[in-house]
Amino acid sequence: MATRYPQEPQSHLDQILCDADLDYLGRHDFEPISTSLYHELTARQLIAGERAWFQLQADFMTHHRYWTATTVARRTEPKQVRLDRILGLLAAWPNSDGESDRNQ
Repeated sequence: MATRYPQEPQSHLDQILCDADLDYLGRHDFEPISTSLYHELTARQLIAGERAWFQLQADFMTHHRYWTATTVARRTEPKQVRLDRILGLLAAWPNSDGESDRNQ
């Protein structure tokens, strides 16, 4: 129950579980785990395509937070680097008229 989203840990143990559950957001293996999740959601027809996936990732990572001091110190910066990369991809994504969102 502690890892149900949105996360609302009630104890230090809950905080540890929450951080462990989403630790990959700030780890070196983010890409393969993220790609695997994308393929799973695509196969189940729960995501419309890459742009929708990146938007979902950006929204999720923007609202996610780590809870324990150790995880905040170790994972927040790498997670932010990944989020910034995703936001950059979205900003450069061509819209329906072929222009990127950056040019708007």
